[in-house]
Order: sequence, then structure tokens, then C-alpha cells
Amino acid sequence: MYSCLASVSIEYGVLEKVSGIVVIPTDIGWSNLGDWTAIHRLSPQDERGNAVRGQAVLQDSENNFIYSHSRPIACIGLRDLVVVETVGRALVSARERVQEVKSIGEYFPLQRAVYPDVSQPVHRPWGTYTILEEGPGYKVKRLEIQPGASISLQFHHYRNEHWIVVQGTACVTRDAEETVLKTNESTYVPQGMLHRLANSGPELLEVIEVQTGAHLGEDEVVRVSPSCEPVACRSAR
Repeated sequence: MYSCLASVSIEYGVLEKVSGIVVIPTDIGWSNLGDWTAIHRLSPQDERGNAVRGQAVLQDSENNFIYSHSRPIACIGLRDLVVVETVGRALVSARERVQEVKSIGEYFPLQRAVYPDVSQPVHRPWGTYTILEEGPGYKVKRLEIQPGASISLQFHHYRNEHWIVVQGTACVTRDAEETVLKTNESTYVPQGMLHRLANSGPELLEVIEVQTGAHLGEDEVVRVSPSCEPVACRSAR
């Protein structure tokens, strides 16, 4: 599947390694949309030069780009700003300095303990996980695993995991044991146990994972085999 491929540019991953490429010049009005001001320029604007994506109310404001992902934004007296709201993050920048977002982006990963990615889906080769809630000694996630995919075979030194199947059919490996779980069924994985969760059905597998323990970071995962390895569930009941 494409999600298992390395994340590299097409120039490095493909164009530099093939021969016989033909380039045809053309004029198609192309823009690489390198920053939010480029998106502003190509977006429909009101009579005062404001471009809005999502829900926003503007009062006495002009030449702004407003992007709202999950909640309404109210703007009063703004001039020449970029305001971008996504789940768990917000950006407010002068239009002429919006490219400096790269330096700010390097800061956020260092502050995950202060700014947790709650409700922000995290993409993995097998699907996504979303942190629903977390606190001292516990974390609740929603896992969405694509058909035929699986998480890596792994274990943890410091945490326990409880899995509850909300939708789909799960093939669960716990050390040498293999079990099929369906909707409303659950299992428990204590710390130190080798385990894997795979989607053995034709539909999306949705699982609620409750973690408990002394350390719950992703750096605590010890992977034994990769997540893109095909898994066939032999158990049935």
C-alpha cells in the first residue's frame, strides 16, 4: 500500500532514478501554493479583500485570510493577517511573515507534554489513532485500522493496554495466543506481553484503547516487526 512507502520528494524518489523522461512546456496557470498567502491570493475574496475558509465572522477587517477547521472564528478590526485554526493548533501571523511558520513548527514537537495532540488524528501506515483524553497514568485512544493492515508486533516495558472493538473484526496476538474479537468484545494486554492488533475483516476496524502505566509515550514502544507486514488471522470462532 502507498502509505508504507518512504516519505520523499518525487524528484529524489522517482525522477532522479529513471531515464527517458520527456518534458513538454505548457502554460496552465500553475501555482505551487507555497504558503497561506498564495492560497489567499487564489481564493474568492469579499469586497474588502478577505478570504474565508470555514466558519468565520469578520467585522471592520480587510485583506485577511481566515481558515477555520473545527470552530467559528470572530475577527474584529484585523488588517493583513493570516489566521488558521486546526484541531489542537492555531496560527495568527502577519501576512508578510507567514513563511516563518517553519521555525514555529519546529518548536511544537518539543512541547508535546505541554500541548498534547488531543483530538488530532495521527496517521500511520496501518490507519490513524486519535488521543481522546489523557491524564496522569492513563491515556484513551481511538484506533482506526484499514482492512488487511496491522500495527507492528510490539511490547511495552511500562504500560498496560485494554482494547475494546467498536466496529469491525480484530485479529489479536498476545504472545503465542491468537484471538478473533468482534464488536463489543475486548481484551487486556499487560506490560511486557508481545502483542499485535490486525484488521482481519473487509471493513474499517475501530478500537478504543485505554492505556495505564508509569510511562505512556510513543518512545516506549518496542517494535519487533514492522506494521506493514501482512497478517493472516488463523483463529475463528
